[in-house]
Amino acid sequence: MAYNYDQLGLVNSLEGNNPEAEGNLRKALRLDPSLASSRYQLAQVYQREGKYVQALTEIDAAAKLDPGNSSVHYLRGQLLQHLGRTKEARAEMDATTRIMNEQRDKRQKELYGGSTPNPELTREPQ
Repeated sequence: MAYNYDQLGLVNSLEGNNPEAEGNLRKALRLDPSLASSRYQLAQVYQREGKYVQALTEIDAAAKLDPGNSSVHYLRGQLLQHLGRTKEARAEMDATTRIMNEQRDKRQKELYGGSTPNPELTREPQ
């Protein structure tokens, strides 16, 4: 059920219906407080409404639940910048860059990293 409210909140948010989005995301979090996506979306809703302190509270909770999410760090950096906390905002943007580079490097290794084994060495002896 929590995921249903989470997805409904996302749809409401994409439609620009912030009050409905907030309500559905809060329902999702009541059912499952560990949903980082609901925290993230709620932070986005508050950001659009100019409620930066509330948004920061939600994005901090999302960061604890999903510390390796570059989108969370990026939004946190934006919120800190709006609040005039430039040094912390810069650190978040650096974290965003680092995480994205790590993800890209990992993906490149998956796609191109390993050498193709020699079929003569992998074949069973006859």
